[in-house]
Amino acid sequence: MEHKVRKGMKWLWLFCLLCWTACGGEEPAGETLLPPKDCEVTVSVRLDAASLRGMGDPGSGTGEGTAEWTRIDIFLVYDWGQVLHYSLGEDYVSGKEQKFYAFAGTVRDVYAVAYKETGVTTVTASSEQGIQDLQTALLSGFSTAEEKKAYLLSLFSGRAGKAIEVEKEKITTIKVTLQRIIAKVDVQWDAEDAYSPEGYVEARMGSITLYGTERGWFFPQFHQAEEALTYAGCYQADDAVSERNGRTYFYTFSGQKNKFTFSVSHKKKGEGASEKTEYTAEFLSPLDAASWHKVNLSVKGTSFEAESHDLQLMSNQGN
Repeated sequence: MEHKVRKGMKWLWLFCLLCWTACGGEEPAGETLLPPKDCEVTVSVRLDAASLRGMGDPGSGTGEGTAEWTRIDIFLVYDWGQVLHYSLGEDYVSGKEQKFYAFAGTVRDVYAVAYKETGVTTVTASSEQGIQDLQTALLSGFSTAEEKKAYLLSLFSGRAGKAIEVEKEKITTIKVTLQRIIAKVDVQWDAEDAYSPEGYVEARMGSITLYGTERGWFFPQFHQAEEALTYAGCYQADDAVSERNGRTYFYTFSGQKNKFTFSVSHKKKGEGASEKTEYTAEFLSPLDAASWHKVNLSVKGTSFEAESHDLQLMSNQGN
């Protein structure tokens, strides 16, 4: 009897061993075996920081020639959908080659973004669609106009725009150029021509307010323009010189249908209180990234016909 029990146990152990051999090499359901990251790649990221300058743009002193970003994120998208995410810190020098290790295979495209870290918004993605949907921080999270301006000027994005083969025992070089994702609206006004001894003795520019969105897309080319404009940046003409003529500029997220409003206070000789006429100027199409738009406002003539006017602006760069 004892011999039969031992024999039965022997077959039981053999059965368990066969089951382990058959099943032990399988991966748990849902997991995918990834190839090793054993291929050397060098990535060079160049930031085009002077892209908002244009002919006639006062430019100097605006801070546009610098890019005070603190982080660059680089995304390699493979043809099977896998995304490799690398980061560079603020000590990275634009254009310098940085070494990483990657999978062998075809990289469908390379995306990169640069920005000033806020501690609130995390820039990360695990798919190409997620990369294309990356958004900036909310402008309402900054306390002052200078903080908002510094953040807007730190925002860049770009793509390699082509497939790249990563091979073993070969160094693959990847180069990406980043452009600003914001647009600049440069407004200049002149009310001097409205003054005349027999005409207007007062013609003054009031506040100028640009309307845009509170946050932007890092890759606005993949998204339709927003119809609802939620963020307003304002310039106040608050001294006698700037009320007659002056110049200011705004930064706004690209890919949006922007507009701005302004008012002109006016009075003819012999009249009592000044009257005010309100204007709304709307761009007919979304503003492109890294573009500069010059708007010239001239006040002249002998009469103001209405209390408000709507103006339409072409959004070609430099107009």
